[in-house]
Amino acid sequence: MVIHIFRKDLRLLWPWILAAGLLQLVRLVIGLRLGIAPEMGSTGLYGYWGFACALASQLIIVLAVQQESLVGTRQDWLVRPVVRAQVLLAKLLFVVVAVQAPVFVFDLVLALEHGAPVMTAVMAALFNGLEQIVTIDLIAFITAAVTENLQQAIIFLLAIFIVKISAPELSRLLPDELYSYRRPAIAWVPAMIMGLVTLSAACVIAPLQYFRRKTAASRALWVAAIALLAVINFLPWDTAFAFDSLLLPSDGPANAISMAYGTGIGRKISPRPVPADDSTIYLPVHIANMPAHSIVRIGNYRLSISDNNGQVIYRADMANYFPMWERVGPRPTLPDQMFGMAAQNPQSHPMALDFYQSAVLPRQFLQLWKSRQVRLNLVYSVGLFQRGGVKTIPAAEGSQYLPHEFMGRPQFGVWCYAAAEAPHCQTESVENQAGQRNPEETWCFPDFTPRWAKLTAPLEPARQVVWYSFFDNSENFPVKSDQAGQSHFVLTTYEPEAYFTREYNSPKIRLGDLTQQFDPRFEAKPGKEYSAGAVQAAAPHAQRHAHAPAPSSTACALNQPGLPTPMGIGTIIGIETPAAARAEIPKREARLGGAIDPQYVNDMRALVSRSNARLRIFDVPAGMKVRIGDRVALQDSYRSKKQPCSYIPILITAVLRPAPPQ
Repeated sequence: MVIHIFRKDLRLLWPWILAAGLLQLVRLVIGLRLGIAPEMGSTGLYGYWGFACALASQLIIVLAVQQESLVGTRQDWLVRPVVRAQVLLAKLLFVVVAVQAPVFVFDLVLALEHGAPVMTAVMAALFNGLEQIVTIDLIAFITAAVTENLQQAIIFLLAIFIVKISAPELSRLLPDELYSYRRPAIAWVPAMIMGLVTLSAACVIAPLQYFRRKTAASRALWVAAIALLAVINFLPWDTAFAFDSLLLPSDGPANAISMAYGTGIGRKISPRPVPADDSTIYLPVHIANMPAHSIVRIGNYRLSISDNNGQVIYRADMANYFPMWERVGPRPTLPDQMFGMAAQNPQSHPMALDFYQSAVLPRQFLQLWKSRQVRLNLVYSVGLFQRGGVKTIPAAEGSQYLPHEFMGRPQFGVWCYAAAEAPHCQTESVENQAGQRNPEETWCFPDFTPRWAKLTAPLEPARQVVWYSFFDNSENFPVKSDQAGQSHFVLTTYEPEAYFTREYNSPKIRLGDLTQQFDPRFEAKPGKEYSAGAVQAAAPHAQRHAHAPAPSSTACALNQPGLPTPMGIGTIIGIETPAAARAEIPKREARLGGAIDPQYVNDMRALVSRSNARLRIFDVPAGMKVRIGDRVALQDSYRSKKQPCSYIPILITAVLRPAPPQ
């Protein structure tokens, strides 16, 4: 009887099934035309067509279920010897075969065309079909079972659609800490709960309606389920993040990670005047015991400020403003591409990192409490990601990259999810045939979704495209953009290791001490190129200063090594004015106990932020051109061999990454 009912529905509804199949075919053609990495803004039609396919599927399901309507007393099949369980099974078989089978075939073709392996493509198509059954088909199925005709079903489905669309928007009216559904990092949790609610409601309502025909009770249960779906949109962030913590609890290396107030970082220095209405504070953050080859991502945080009595006077979370972790050093910090904050340890041993985290407070609040002592408390939602596999993608394949220009620099968009599931974070570099490799670029996406919930990645034609930039003018980048066609991309993925929370507590401090402080000795004009010009050597005795000890053949107080020592990498954040640079020379000579080598007397000096959170002023050698934001190689001072009792100052030895032109 199940097959008989199924075949009867096919004979009656084949024109509708054919029309829905044609819609799916057109959507497949659009997806194939878009390719694996379409241009930005070109996927709107694909999305609209997918919406049309979902409506067509729901319409067919309503028509099939209401061939044997359960509501009313004028259906002749109710008095025939038909087992109602067989009717239910026949309708479910119709959903799987007539509605989802074409979707599965088209999804499989699309995934294979995108370069996914056969098993990955099959799993993607199956998972997408299961997701559509739960989120689209079952809603239409239950709605058709509790309504009498097509008109009632359409009105019911329209009401459900309005509730599902408006609920996320209405959630914005609630306090910010409750607004989490639309955040990509954690959106999978409300979506999963909604699917479980829909599936549970279907498992209760379908037997209740088919076996006992309790229409009033079934409708009440279905309305309650829809209301619950709307309420899930208001799921607090902490509750949603707890699901991630249950799946990947904090243990092992994650337990050792701590986040504390950075007592040794000091106040943030601004090389430009601070606007009077600036209400941004910069919290010094110290992360300790960050595991080797790992990335720490902050998905959200809650900030509270308390007065001396412990009374909370201000609350906020990441939804109140767009936060940033401003690196104190050039690496290993990195910005997320959309939301949140992240830091990377690329080394093979644990390390500590320091940051300034910016937070914009209400202007009136900052003015009121600027001179008063307060305590700041932050609770971070943290994800630890460990280095996974490494693979290569031939850059010669046109489908794997997109030539592009960004701020005058050649870029290539790397699409790297054809042969693997989409990673949460990854690094990419490019290597030529000679084995030369450029420095790595690191990207993180705002996503705490577990791997099993991302099986449909090969179906998406508009996923994240990772842009790799070539710096053809830098010696540190041996592979140039014109070699990309004969090179290959090297990709390293980072997968989630643990999800946990960490608490940050500051000592008693005035909010005014957390604002940035202007230092008039420096200027910082983004895009401007600074250069000290040609070498201007001077006679040694002509450059002597009252504060500097005169060189002596018998005694020299200069305590400097004989050879230079590298000091790592830094980022230029300001340029010292010439007058300030000259005025500092006597102080430097008095402090070191010797005279500066005459070749470096007229050097320009730059304020450099180093990876150990210290700001120092380095000489820029004559002839070198630098910009604010340049990543530079640094060298410690050492004894000069050209002049007695003289030294070579701390220097910038190379520009590793030129700042983008303005």
